[in-house]
Amino acid sequence: MVEWYVLHTKTAQEAEVSRRVRDAGIHALVPRRQMMERRRGVTKKVTRCLFPGYVFVNTALEPNDYYTLTGIGGVIRILGAGRPQPVRPAEMNRVLSLVRDDELIGVSTALLERDGVRIVSGPLRGLEGQIVKLDRRKGRAKVNIPLFGEPKIIELSVNVLQKSE
Repeated sequence: MVEWYVLHTKTAQEAEVSRRVRDAGIHALVPRRQMMERRRGVTKKVTRCLFPGYVFVNTALEPNDYYTLTGIGGVIRILGAGRPQPVRPAEMNRVLSLVRDDELIGVSTALLERDGVRIVSGPLRGLEGQIVKLDRRKGRAKVNIPLFGEPKIIELSVNVLQKSE
């Protein structure tokens, strides 16, 4: 049965590990996010890994696949308690809903209302209850996504609009 697993990799080697996994004929996913960052007074759009140090792979994880994956340079291990364990479908569906058809997570649009924030477009649409914090100045939202049963707080880019009264 084909399931999603998570490879723990050396940080900043996610793209290279993903390429090597794909070259081995296994589907790999490295969710990335687009963000606006300000450095030395200059604001520019940058792309960062959503989960630094992790690559998602979709495989049946037969013994041959296991040894292929663990033999790839940059891979530390396959996540799991004692042995590789697949990501729960509900958790993986949440990650896949953010990336949609691409690995790159774009910018969402949020509308400020009296009783809170409502996401009107983009990858965060429908995740209002999981938004932990909204930073209007930086244009970022902290979102709670459980992964392997643990809450993972990630920052995503959001364009905040003030609702006209």
